[in-house]
Amino acid sequence: MNTQKLKRILIVDDEPLARARIKRLLPQQEGFTCIAEAENAKQAWQLAEQYKPDIVLLDIEMPDIDGISFACELDKLSMPPAVIFVTAHAEHALEAYNANPLDYILKPVSAERLLVALNRAQARVVPAALALEKLSYTMAGVTKQLFINDILYCIAEDKYVRVVTENTSALIDHSLNQLQQMLPQKFLRIHRKTLINSDYFCSLHVENESGTYIKLQGVDEPLDVSRRALPHVKQALQITS
Repeated sequence: MNTQKLKRILIVDDEPLARARIKRLLPQQEGFTCIAEAENAKQAWQLAEQYKPDIVLLDIEMPDIDGISFACELDKLSMPPAVIFVTAHAEHALEAYNANPLDYILKPVSAERLLVALNRAQARVVPAALALEKLSYTMAGVTKQLFINDILYCIAEDKYVRVVTENTSALIDHSLNQLQQMLPQKFLRIHRKTLINSDYFCSLHVENESGTYIKLQGVDEPLDVSRRALPHVKQALQITS
């Protein structure tokens, strides 16, 4: 199964049992996968920045920051995910629609109702950078371009990001987060400083002394994988061991 074609879902709910119920229902919905779950908005924001979900299944009544306020913040992103509210409180419906959600599901969630909401979201979700084939950058006052598919990896260096291809190494005046939003989903965040093109993935090495790293085709040096990113990296690359 090609995980890049799956619609990637982030579940946000402060109740573990509610998250567990949705996770049990999702395997019944072909074409969707849970990439992460969060128990509050702060945690969810970090995961949304890291994993760029297509869809967020979001509770409304949560501590600190409520789901409606959080959905309004998500809507400000350059590529905002589709938001589906999942709540036990029907009285929030009118206020919730100010946050531009795709749907509003009442708990307890049924498989049939979830499928209706997910299909509605699927029709709206557009893959990131669908039309982006080249990346522009300026070197010595001259604007140049790189083909997206030629990029091996991107790595943050001070205020810039170095974009590496087989024949070129260019400094781009974007943050790594900005680049991740611009590039297709096959570009995988393996570390807070590193983004790789999974088309060039060769091998993953998990070692106690030297840490965890990835080898890419055409790249001599190993690229570190952070402990936080490792579970998502394994899932995205379909590594089970």
